[in-house]
This record gives sequence, C-alpha cells and structure tokens, in this order.
Amino acid sequence: MTNPYEEAERQLNDVLAAAVALSPDGDFQEARRYLDHGEYELALDTIAATLAERGKRADAALYAKFVELGRQMEFEESNWASIRPAT
Repeated sequence: MTNPYEEAERQLNDVLAAAVALSPDGDFQEARRYLDHGEYELALDTIAATLAERGKRADAALYAKFVELGRQMEFEESNWASIRPAT
C-alpha cells in the first residue's frame, strides 16, 4: 500500500510539471521548495497563485487534479477559481 504522503507528493509533482509546461515563463521555485520540504498545502496554493499571476488557466485535466488534491488537503474548490478552465 502506498504511503498517503508519498502519493500526495507524486500527485503534486505531476501538477507542478503540468504547470511548468503550461507556463514555462513562470517562476515555480518557491513551490518546488515547499514541495521538497513536505509543505504540500503551500506548494499547491503557490502553484495556483503562480499560474494566476501569469494569467494562465488550467485545462480540465489539470484543474481536476487541483480540485482532487485540494479536497484531500481540505481546501475549498473556490481556491482554484482564478485558474478554472474557461467555458
């Protein structure tokens, strides 16, 4: 059975990689530091904030990952409103 923290870290690494691909000009160093130090909530929030600062919106698959991780961390879905895919 996978350790829940290892699984969260793996998912966050996937989200970070997708965010970098979406916004290669974004500075994700702060999020990386949080992730490396096990500060998963701060990492997820910082990734979303960096995308929002760059005016980037997640695609449906990336947004779903934010929502799922956010639920696991007890965040409200509204935290990701600024990067919600355009409809």
